[in-house]
Amino acid sequence: MLGKTALAVLLVLAGLAAGTRPPPPASEDALEEVAGSLEMYVDRLPQMPKVRGYSMERGRATPVHLAVGMYRKKWVMKFIVEPAKTRDHSRVPARLLEYHAKVAEEEATRKRYIVMYEYDDGATGGPTHMYINGKRLEDPATETPRVGATEVWEVVNLTPDDHPLHLHLATFQAVRARGLVGLDEFKDCMARLNDAGRCNVSGHAAGDAVAVPEHERAWKNVGKMAPGYVTTVVVKFLMVDTGEAYPFDATAEPGYVYHCHILDHEDNAMIRPLKLIR
Repeated sequence: MLGKTALAVLLVLAGLAAGTRPPPPASEDALEEVAGSLEMYVDRLPQMPKVRGYSMERGRATPVHLAVGMYRKKWVMKFIVEPAKTRDHSRVPARLLEYHAKVAEEEATRKRYIVMYEYDDGATGGPTHMYINGKRLEDPATETPRVGATEVWEVVNLTPDDHPLHLHLATFQAVRARGLVGLDEFKDCMARLNDAGRCNVSGHAAGDAVAVPEHERAWKNVGKMAPGYVTTVVVKFLMVDTGEAYPFDATAEPGYVYHCHILDHEDNAMIRPLKLIR
């Protein structure tokens, strides 16, 4: 692996060894062209800036004395695709799997509010991090469903972005979505209390009803949560194809997680533990 600086130095040394004058500094395009002929190369790391860490105090993000190293990189990758060495024996099935589990909200033993937050830098207005229910990954699990249970999760998206919610182990299906009215008032209340019930989420979830797209009306482990909406999902903590319990101990440590499936969002703290109990 060669960095751009090392690559340029090699070009200069090659010229000196041949008894010629050093060539002028290589341009960015020239380096990219040479790099494209290599099996792999990696850009040199730029200076790594620091950002402040944050903690939650009474529902608000508060800076703490924590420096986190971050950097930007541009990678150039080369893929060499070779002919397949084995025969593909897979076939499209004649019919799709029929699930034993049914979408029945009345079977739910628990309703939970899952609230998505985005926090901005007070000086620049740019986003700094995102939390679910105002908590970090390191905070104790608050979602502790029983093995075999059915739950209803009301996912409240207070951010300006779509978030593909991904649950490990569990399977869910979206059943409806309603827009939030009085959104600014609701956000202010949630910033103070971080409690959807006390902030009257039922009264605010009175906006336009949006039909769940057909491709979302199926058992999934990822579903899109629209900004400014409350999306109701039915979650099953069992094998939805048979309706039976998991064939392993789902309560074993270290447990599971649920998070936004956009990598940048997950890496910036939109992820929480999921701990099953008996």
